[in-house]
Amino acid sequence: MKQQLIFADKDYASLTAYLQSVPAKRALLVHGSSMLHLEGGQYLLQLPEKLGIDIVEFTDFEPNPDIQSAIAGAALCRARGCDLIIACGGGSAMDVAKCIRLFCEVDTSKPDFLQNLRPGTLPLVAIPTTAGTGSEATHFAVVYQDGRKLSVTEPDNIPQAVVLDAAVLVNLPLRQKRATYLDAMCHAIESYWSVHASAESRVYAREALRLLCAAKSSYLQGKADMAVNMAMLLAAHYAGKAINISKTTAAHAMCYKLTSLFGVPHGQAAALCLSHLWPYMQSKLPTVDAPKQRQLQESFAGIAAAMDCGSVQEAIAAFQQMLKDCAMDTLDFPSEEKDDVIAELAGSVNVQRLQNHPLHLATEDFTYLYRAILEG
Repeated sequence: MKQQLIFADKDYASLTAYLQSVPAKRALLVHGSSMLHLEGGQYLLQLPEKLGIDIVEFTDFEPNPDIQSAIAGAALCRARGCDLIIACGGGSAMDVAKCIRLFCEVDTSKPDFLQNLRPGTLPLVAIPTTAGTGSEATHFAVVYQDGRKLSVTEPDNIPQAVVLDAAVLVNLPLRQKRATYLDAMCHAIESYWSVHASAESRVYAREALRLLCAAKSSYLQGKADMAVNMAMLLAAHYAGKAINISKTTAAHAMCYKLTSLFGVPHGQAAALCLSHLWPYMQSKLPTVDAPKQRQLQESFAGIAAAMDCGSVQEAIAAFQQMLKDCAMDTLDFPSEEKDDVIAELAGSVNVQRLQNHPLHLATEDFTYLYRAILEG
């Protein structure tokens, strides 16, 4: 499905033109609280006066949203007769909106409804307010069911239009900028070495890495201008397009339990895992057969080149330095509980995501990696 990319301009004229072309009478607006402080958010709330599009707001979801929130949103969408969905926010808003679009097509009271999803029919416009998740570019959505992470997928469930507005990043807290930056880096790197990587996904991943590395100095120090902000939104979008094809790998499979146990941002958890995983994979090259070794060496070299590094070792060091520069390279952890927590972490890894990883990893590998992460 072709996705239309809209760049925010004066008075949001391009978005206005798109909405007039849909057309729609009533929109379900899925958003977080940050939208209320944005110029783009005020534009959306004024759609009834500007374009005659009634707005039904849906805000009843949390970070790491529960599937019941999306079910409730779908019920509201149907009850109010909405013919358009607009998502404005971070990854959680995007994921909830994508689920709502799918859940509007099925009877969610049936226990097997997730196994019988159909393509959504309502137009979906996504306006990301962070630069990191890339959710606006993917066909999967992450929600939680009974405390367990659940990936809801449908091949055609990509927003029809995405609005990139550099202004949304201006007042984003620095810690959030850094965490989402690291998430986008992980998406691009993991996509590049995934077993499902393609020529197309690697084009997206390379461009994401190029933009991310060029923006690093100013963005991670909170000194970015509008041009850098737009580059960051594009980088996250391209990284999202990359994982939409290839999916993520072991670093993301490892990171979710770190987030829930330590309360750290998702991007930090993924980057901590990747910062130890990448050199560990490099050390394992002599143990794999020649074709696999050559494939991995080419992948690592391609990532290093996209990061403008002269060698794989330099690229690994540069990535690890990013975590230090972000003050996100360690975890505060009581050492007396370490062994039990490491065992819990090693047993929590998402096996499905490991199918995308280019090297076989077992429990002993994860035990080693988590110990390295916790010991800093």
